[in-house]
Amino acid sequence: MLNQNDVKLLEKIFIGKDDLRKELEKLDRKAADRHSKLFDLVDGLAKEIRDSREFRIIISHQLDEVRGRLDTLES
Repeated sequence: MLNQNDVKLLEKIFIGKDDLRKELEKLDRKAADRHSKLFDLVDGLAKEIRDSREFRIIISHQLDEVRGRLDTLES
């Protein structure tokens, strides 16, 4: 985030505090938007990982059942 020195420097660059405030608000909105997009991407990735793990668990149980049936048939 910005510290007091950054704000003073920006006040020198921009004519008035209102202009500075507007620019800072724009930056905050952009940061929030990027933050939101990042969380949306991570959330989607986490769901894919969860679904993959659940699928592996289901397949593992099915394989165990098939192995048990094969063992029964072979004996």
